[in-house]
Amino acid sequence: STATVQKTANPVSGTTVNPGETITYTLTYTVTGGVSSEAKTGNDQLGGGLTFGTIATISDAGRLSCTGGSPMACTLAAGAPAGIYTVEYTATVNADAAGTVTNTVGGVTCTVTGGCSTQHPLRAAIDVTKTALPAPGSEVHVGDTIAYTLTAVVENGTTTEPVRLLDTPGARLNIGALAAGCGTTGGEIE
Repeated sequence: STATVQKTANPVSGTTVNPGETITYTLTYTVTGGVSSEAKTGNDQLGGGLTFGTIATISDAGRLSCTGGSPMACTLAAGAPAGIYTVEYTATVNADAAGTVTNTVGGVTCTVTGGCSTQHPLRAAIDVTKTALPAPGSEVHVGDTIAYTLTAVVENGTTTEPVRLLDTPGARLNIGALAAGCGTTGGEIE
């Protein structure tokens, strides 16, 4: 007989996630060709940026048992008849996670190539600040120039699409010189 494992995730592997989001993982053990001849233990290791939650369900707790958090060891008992055995559990993406969070199970044969690992890139957080020179609250006169600076800081990952910043000048301000790459549309600076 053969016992193999496949790991899946909800949201599916490759989906962008946010810090604080919960990912539900499922380990599926498949026994083919008769009764399993020996116990098979898969060691499930959460990557950096993930915190183990809870084991939600085990399809056949008499034949499949899991202990620990990260790593979590799930053992399919010797003598398990041909069939499918699953364990479902959760993990939370940490507030300080960055880049991509991964989860890998080892110690067993995967059902499909790459089927023992999941990856979730983090959605980039963009923090925008605006400064002025002279500083806000300073006295200015008609004809004075105020230089505004918009700054976008990308955190937790990389942007997957262009970031567009819009700034709408007040009614009594005229748009002067713009930095390279900036333009105006309908009275807004972009």
